[in-house]
Amino acid sequence: MNRWLIPCAAAAALLAGCTPQQDRGEAALGTNVPLASASNLSGAAPPGTQVWRAPDIAENPASNFYIPPVKVDTGPEARFTGVDPQQVAATLTEDVRRAVGQRFPVVNTPGPGTHSLELTLVQVVPPQPTYITNGPYSWSQGLVGMPNAAGSTIGQMLVAGKSVVSATGKLLAAFVVPVTPRDLMMGIPSGPSGAAVFARDASQEFASSLAASLVRQRELNRQVSQQ
Repeated sequence: MNRWLIPCAAAAALLAGCTPQQDRGEAALGTNVPLASASNLSGAAPPGTQVWRAPDIAENPASNFYIPPVKVDTGPEARFTGVDPQQVAATLTEDVRRAVGQRFPVVNTPGPGTHSLELTLVQVVPPQPTYITNGPYSWSQGLVGMPNAAGSTIGQMLVAGKSVVSATGKLLAAFVVPVTPRDLMMGIPSGPSGAAVFARDASQEFASSLAASLVRQRELNRQVSQQ
């Protein structure tokens, strides 16, 4: 066997392990709307966010938001590693209500002008160490000359959501958001405690990005209305 084959295969496996999962979470939405990248939400929504918006979204401004408890997906894309998804969903509900409430009125009961933010937790997969040691040398020796090194998967929380007019059920927007905490490279503990830290940080980051995206969308709606 070519002596470079194993290191090359190890490199490919490592790169694959460091790539966020490609499950998109569309099934959890229960809609057939076509999602697309949200370039005009750049800087507000996390990279990889997919969004669909109704053509008349600017004509349906929200006076306030109703945020029901986050649901836990039970479909084919659901994946939860080392965490209690119901507990994570409860934390996510609190974080979203707090973050959105700092920017917009949040109500306990839908009323006139209310938009409901219906969220579903699809995945929570914390980073996992990846060891590749085929052959007499570790992959790290073949790649960078450092024995006994190891890589890790990046980890991801995946949330699917919809914004609907509470009074009519009209769908205004659908979105799927992958979240990897920015401070992940600082390191997290291994095992259950690490999974809990990852879920907590991802929940807070999703909530902040959702609030920022709602602000950005409001600005975009105003621009359309002024044309």
